[in-house]
Amino acid sequence: STTGGFLRQYHFIFPNNSRKDPIFVVPFDECNQTGLITYIKEIQNENEENKTRKSFVHTLNSCSGFQRKLGAIGITTTNQGIIQQEKEN
Repeated sequence: STTGGFLRQYHFIFPNNSRKDPIFVVPFDECNQTGLITYIKEIQNENEENKTRKSFVHTLNSCSGFQRKLGAIGITTTNQGIIQQEKEN
């Protein structure tokens, strides 16, 4: 259970277009081993040219799926938090 009755939320954006969509990560346990990943997608409005809207795509994961998906997009979990890995040039 989470102490204090709240969940921590992390927001990541990806510089240099390494990933198009920003994400939110909400771990469900105190060790950050499982949780929700939300991708924020810009969708072209069908009725209006040059207008976009946000679409939120949620993925709820098992422990292994959560770790695998975060690792694939360059994010690491620790007992203290969730961090974005630095890309090497």
